[in-house]
Amino acid sequence: MFEQWVNSYDNYLLHKVVFYRAYSTVFNHTHLNPSVTILDVGCGTGEAVRFLRKKGFNGKFVGIDPSPEMIRLARLKEGERRKSSFLIAEAEALPFARSSFDCVISNFSIHHWWNPAEAIREIRRVLKPEGVFIIVDIRGNSLIGKIARNFERLMGSGFDYFECHQVEQLLTEGGFKNIRYLNTNTCFLSLVAS
Repeated sequence: MFEQWVNSYDNYLLHKVVFYRAYSTVFNHTHLNPSVTILDVGCGTGEAVRFLRKKGFNGKFVGIDPSPEMIRLARLKEGERRKSSFLIAEAEALPFARSSFDCVISNFSIHHWWNPAEAIREIRRVLKPEGVFIIVDIRGNSLIGKIARNFERLMGSGFDYFECHQVEQLLTEGGFKNIRYLNTNTCFLSLVAS
């Protein structure tokens, strides 16, 4: 789906305003140690790692995305620095050993997962026992969610957006015990689970 607009993906207003605001909200509330290992599930072009580097993050960062074109662009943008790695992979089949990461993030991607329940079980598996999972997405019943849903259907994706209680249920069923909301405004859901 994303291959057709990968080259202009980062230029959309959604990225310039919404994504960066969401990144700030989440990372200002979670107080992550700057040297933790982070997995970004649905990393797209790798914008989250660039945001984190500007905030002083210097740990290991791995991004996965099912789109070869998104990963190609993420690697290109990372350039010679190569402090990060980007892999083509699905959320439902993470190619990592158990307890590999201190933190897993998912920014605006859960609605693209083919099997969110399986993906969340995989995320729990690759997280260290004391690790945290940070998830941000558009709420399904919000105005933005309805607009985004119609746009996605026009693009032929067939994916849908969730409400907070649905994500909380998926997290609980996936083995997460401590779930807290960072933001429950009318447009976005932001949760931290461990």
